[in-house]
Amino acid sequence: MKQKILKLLNYTNEQYEDAILLIYIRWCMDFSANYTSGLQCVIANTAINSFFLNELSKIEADFIEQMKPYENDGNISAEDSKKTFYRLSVQLFNRYPKALLADAKKMNLYASN
Repeated sequence: MKQKILKLLNYTNEQYEDAILLIYIRWCMDFSANYTSGLQCVIANTAINSFFLNELSKIEADFIEQMKPYENDGNISAEDSKKTFYRLSVQLFNRYPKALLADAKKMNLYASN
């Protein structure tokens, strides 16, 4: 599935991982009032990351499904595919694990100097 997504988006594996990381960070920022420590607690939380990746896999499956009719259409550019992918990824911002976020925000992080 990932290879098909990379081909449709005309991305390398690294470019795709960078794009997903940016989406993840932006998604986590929506749940953090304090970007200094609160954001770190959310980003570093394994359960929250697993939730995000699970929801992302649904978006990826939807993307593949929506692009099927255009697989052999030479008129669909990588830019069109990217617009479709990012339009679908916006759905992630409506999905969040309320209980996991509450637990993550309880964590205390101490910076060592």
